[in-house]
Amino acid sequence: VTFTEPHSSIGLTLYFSGDIPSDVKVEWYALEGKKLAEETFSPDSSTFFCGREVEEYGKLVFSFMGTARPMRYVKMDYIEYGRRWKLGRDMIKTAGIYEEIDPTSATLSTNTADIQFIDEKDDFSLARPEGLWRFLQKNQEVRLVEYVDGKAVECGTFYLDSWSVQKTLVRFSFVDLIGLLDKTSFYNGSVYENTEAGLIIDSIMASCGVTDYTIEPEVYAVMLSGWLGIQSHRAALQQVVFACGAIADCSRASGIRIYRPDKYVSHTVGLDRRFMGTKITLDEYISDVSVDYTQYVPEDSESQVYKGVLSPGMNRIDFSQPYLAGSLAVNKGTLAEASVNYVVVSAEEETECIITGRKYAAVKNSCTAGIPVVATGKSRKTKKYSGCTVMS
Repeated sequence: VTFTEPHSSIGLTLYFSGDIPSDVKVEWYALEGKKLAEETFSPDSSTFFCGREVEEYGKLVFSFMGTARPMRYVKMDYIEYGRRWKLGRDMIKTAGIYEEIDPTSATLSTNTADIQFIDEKDDFSLARPEGLWRFLQKNQEVRLVEYVDGKAVECGTFYLDSWSVQKTLVRFSFVDLIGLLDKTSFYNGSVYENTEAGLIIDSIMASCGVTDYTIEPEVYAVMLSGWLGIQSHRAALQQVVFACGAIADCSRASGIRIYRPDKYVSHTVGLDRRFMGTKITLDEYISDVSVDYTQYVPEDSESQVYKGVLSPGMNRIDFSQPYLAGSLAVNKGTLAEASVNYVVVSAEEETECIITGRKYAAVKNSCTAGIPVVATGKSRKTKKYSGCTVMS
């Protein structure tokens, strides 16, 4: 198994199917090829943990030295680079999940979780150089399950955002998959003209490496026009789902579900479900909805996009507005890559560079829809949405 980036783990968990090997030799190598460690293990179950702390490895070699029974194949389902660590009621002091959703997708909400537990063995004490804290990784996955009347209820998959230790009390804070999208930038946006929403969403997900998502066919087929500039993956996804009248949500699940919500009330929360101290408020009456959006049209004439001094090597220049990629040109250096949102210019030495190209002119529009007759005792009130760069 080869990696493109270095990994560190307290060991490896092997999952076998059926017959297991009598012995398995594991070798750890650095990215440059140097052998870091070697150890032989004797599995005694279909799920076996090879305990060996190795840091900064980039390659693994598994050698199965023999089988537990003669004339049998070794069948291995998969490998986990680490060990599943279960937190139970005996360790957890407090645990909570906060879930939120905006049915209009004017904002793309992030679900969060918070767990505090007692670290009796000081595994996460910073005073212990060999402690488990060394192997905590940003965005490490955690699966939350609650047992109600003996039945497992999936509460969702979250990712480590931050952690802290105070004496023996450890606190983990998590975000969901949509929260992860907020931590990386989407550069590959474009100016779209009647493009399927599903294709745009696929490009956003591919850019951030997310594969666990589903798109309702009705949403996938919505035709969109507009522009997605350089922004977080979460912000780009919000623009698309808002334009489709859809929702992106990963509550109680591992992946993101993109779908159109029901436009009717399917459940009623009775007074018997209300907790003491709950505050219930009624939002103001809305009779009209106004959406401001922008269309983009390429200008006929060229203009100066950038003027500045480039350093030797590859220089990336980001744009705050879209430019026609095929019209971009540089007077010094070599244009290595040209996009609607950025260019990459290669320079052999420090030099002043001027970039020219055709800009997309922004044409601002507004669309308003409302009910013809206002309810008795109410006055007209408009809800405005702005900042939309893609539309259907």
